[in-house]
Amino acid sequence: MLFVAFWKISKDVTVQDTAKTGMKLLEKGMAPPKGVKLLRWLLLPGGRGVTIVEADNADALLMEWMVWINEYPGMFEYYEISPAVEATKAIESAFELSK
Repeated sequence: MLFVAFWKISKDVTVQDTAKTGMKLLEKGMAPPKGVKLLRWLLLPGGRGVTIVEADNADALLMEWMVWINEYPGMFEYYEISPAVEATKAIESAFELSK
């Protein structure tokens, strides 16, 4: 399944600390965690970001968040993850409902 995470780095976390944490997790092979396929990892102004992943189970998806907060407690001001569907698939489903 496809999931999109919207997150914001806490105000007290510096850009340097964020980069160091990301590098540590990449070097340890923990980002992304086992069972999660990273499709996009986007950084936005103001400490915000979007991560798009594929995962087959909730445990793997939970680990996507937990590896970060374990490495740097308090890193995120918020971290929200939701299932997502390709727009073309959603449109096809909507047409099926109207039949």
